[in-house]
Amino acid sequence: MLIIGLGRQGAWVTATVFFLPLMMVYAFIGLSAYYLCQAFPIASEDRSWRAVPAHLSAAATVGGLCVALAWGWARLLESLNIGLQPKLYLAQPWLLFVVGALLFWLATAFHMC
Repeated sequence: MLIIGLGRQGAWVTATVFFLPLMMVYAFIGLSAYYLCQAFPIASEDRSWRAVPAHLSAAATVGGLCVALAWGWARLLESLNIGLQPKLYLAQPWLLFVVGALLFWLATAFHMC
């Protein structure tokens, strides 16, 4: 997500201040994939029909949480009046949602080993 933010010209300080704390929080959210994989293993053939909806809904929830955290963090940064424009990165909330969901699926894939 930091690379998405760094794609804007001249806004690397804003991108770093905006995305780095969000990713630190998201790192802890990604740890919850372990418990989801323990409760709903995909490798098990008898319960795989229950595992797929659980993993899809968890990824959608985490994606929505990622967008909500980004909105809250942007409001906090704007209220500090330190010369940053974090709303630049909230123009595409679906991109934040998809990246959050994909990162959660990646964490789920690591925990399935």
